[in-house]
Amino acid sequence: MLLKILSGFCILLTLSFCANEEQPSAEELISEYEKSLSALARSAYEIQTVMVVDTPQPTKNPKCTVRKTSVCRDSERWDVVAEDRSTSTSGELIISRCGKILDERSIRYESDGNEPPEMIYVDSDFSEIDKVKVRACLGGGIITEGYLFAERLPDIFRSSPSLRVRNDREDIDGHLTYVLESQSDYGDISIWLDPNSSFHPRRIELHKSGDDILDGQPLASSRPNRKLFPREPLQEYSNVVESVKIEEINGISVMTEANITESWAFSSGQVVRISYDFKLSKIDMNPDFNALKAFVDIKVPDGTPVYDQDYPGINFMVVGGKIVPADDPTFDEIDKIVNELKQ
Repeated sequence: MLLKILSGFCILLTLSFCANEEQPSAEELISEYEKSLSALARSAYEIQTVMVVDTPQPTKNPKCTVRKTSVCRDSERWDVVAEDRSTSTSGELIISRCGKILDERSIRYESDGNEPPEMIYVDSDFSEIDKVKVRACLGGGIITEGYLFAERLPDIFRSSPSLRVRNDREDIDGHLTYVLESQSDYGDISIWLDPNSSFHPRRIELHKSGDDILDGQPLASSRPNRKLFPREPLQEYSNVVESVKIEEINGISVMTEANITESWAFSSGQVVRISYDFKLSKIDMNPDFNALKAFVDIKVPDGTPVYDQDYPGINFMVVGGKIVPADDPTFDEIDKIVNELKQ
């Protein structure tokens, strides 16, 4: 009898503890989520994204593209090199490459096929557009930076006029999460945050319709211009992040895998879907950027011409991964120009 009484008391005590457990506020959850986005602020890693297109439209565009990206990041300094391998509908393998280095200057190049880049472009006045293009090189891994492609989630949450935390925690793939919900001009967003994994998301859902903003304009008037889409009014858009994997690396929680699915629903009932399965690998949370030659070496063939918007009247080229004057690429000149660029 005494044992039954003690057992009942323990159950009531446990239930009372759970009921009195303080639930974080919406602002606290946003803050913790934003902190989780700094996990890779100083790191080196690789990302592979497999992009698969499902469209009823007849198109010659590739149905499957594999993007491999190497990344060095030191806070706001980025060095990314991406390679896309696509298979066309005719079975042809299409290769394209792009590279970006953002330090005090923006250095960018692109190439198609197995051809080297025709030109390197350099500019010290790089804009947010350059940073957007760098993030685009991450493929599906862009969600590790808090972006659902063009939209940064913490910013949307903070500007939302309607924000709430669900009363009950929800299980996602065996992990108890807090669910934060937002309704704003950017649509309805729900994010499932795992407090046991530094508040990384276990799932994200975004739904838009009517006059919700998509790519800077109301969805109802949006006209996707890619050949993948039918030429008719867009009615609904959704973006779902799921199957998330989070790993502990050097004591830091890192989102290493997920599946992202974008869907566009049109007035005729046609639906276009694009899925992005990404995976991070070779993650180094304490990289030696000097050994990696990050932020300085441009990985293109020697002799590749350079157009420097800061010095439009001077001809430059790449030698040994460095930008040097094309007319006299001596070692003294190399050292001189490198020092000038650093200043």
